Amino acid sequence: MSVSSATALEQIGQLGSVLLDSLQQWCSARQMYADGWVKETRWSNELGEVLNAQGMRTVHQGPYPGSRKSCDLISHLGDGSEFWLEIKGAWLITRPFVHSDGRRIGGKRNTSYRKHLFHEDESALKDVAVKLSSIAGPNKYVGFLLIGFDSVHLPMDKEIDELLSKGQLNSGAWTAMYRDWPNQLDKDYRIRCWFWYRSA
Repeated sequence: MSVSSATALEQIGQLGSVLLDSLQQWCSARQMYADGWVKETRWSNELGEVLNAQGMRTVHQGPYPGSRKSCDLISHLGDGSEFWLEIKGAWLITRPFVHSDGRRIGGKRNTSYRKHLFHEDESALKDVAVKLSSIAGPNKYVGFLLIGFDSVHLPMDKEIDELLSKGQLNSGAWTAMYRDWPNQLDKDYRIRCWFWYRSA
């Protein structure tokens, strides 16, 4: 993928499709992905490898300017532009199963769900409204990838609408991509991914 044949934003949109394709493939091949039993750091590491394979030199947990905070992935595009990407998970409900030690896991509403989205210290909203908003300047772009787990009987749409409003993701400055697919072992449960990006 060359910047000569696409603007930086077009290139990032193409990269977004590649990231969503990768997540869907991993969920199909590895049930632990589909069931949501993967930490955000692993998503970040593996998606960083995907970006590197696309020719984007990508740094994992790179520092924000003048801050001790770090960004999940910082990719350097072919024209010298930078793309800052934060990744968050949101587990509303996951497919139930019985662990080898007899414990029943999943199948009920996660009481920490809203914390993942809206907590003032560490959340999806803070990533969008504070961390990514601190990036400014020419040739800089920011993106946010949310990986959600819900069910057809307990959807997360209300909270997503709240995030759109509070994070101003629906302001027109952001371009949005969305994809969802069912858990192969129980189609009532879903993996839902949103990818937003814009100029800094």
